[in-house]
Amino acid sequence: MRASDANQISRLCNPSCRAPTSNITPLVNAPTGEDIQNFPVTVAAIRTMNVQEANRILGALDQSR
Repeated sequence: MRASDANQISRLCNPSCRAPTSNITPLVNAPTGEDIQNFPVTVAAIRTMNVQEANRILGALDQSR
């Protein structure tokens, strides 16, 4: 499966995750299709990410900040 397809599936699954303890479906590295290391596993983990962590993930997704 291509990374873009995997990430699209994750984007379709994750909006239903609203509680802080909800597990989210992780996104994958856009160029390689590999798992993004230390990707947050819960909504709470996303909400508590610092700028460096967010920028690292955005970089893996080929997105600018």
